[in-house]
Amino acid sequence: MAKLFKKVVRTYAAGEIIFTEGSDADGIYSIQSGRVSVFKTVPGPKGHWEIELATLGPGSMFGEMAMLGQVKRDASVRAVDFTEALIITNEMFENQMLALPPWVMNFIKILINRMRTTNDRLAAAMQLLEAHGLKLPDEKPRFPGPGHSAPG
Repeated sequence: MAKLFKKVVRTYAAGEIIFTEGSDADGIYSIQSGRVSVFKTVPGPKGHWEIELATLGPGSMFGEMAMLGQVKRDASVRAVDFTEALIITNEMFENQMLALPPWVMNFIKILINRMRTTNDRLAAAMQLLEAHGLKLPDEKPRFPGPGHSAPG
């Protein structure tokens, strides 16, 4: 018989930090309403600055990389608007993962590690640009709908 879990929903005010880079994974977040910014904080010649990796809206998920990779969060997330998120807790997630064949979990972990490496390389490249007084255009990737997720 499948284990039943209590629905966990949290709300965040505009500008509120949901979690920070380096923190422990407490779950995967599914945005019910509002928008969030996924970003990395990096040192630069003029102090620390933020690199926005994505802006996510309703139906999007974030926080999956730390859950699947079983490591610390590698990006921070801030609510852009008032945001309501459904939380898939560690216990819920691990319970569901037990049903998957081991090769599927291995495949997912490979994809997550590749995405983490790509994000780290992007942040390093942007630091290098900043050090030389250059920057990329302000266009950011947007993942507005269901089935989309971002690093975190």
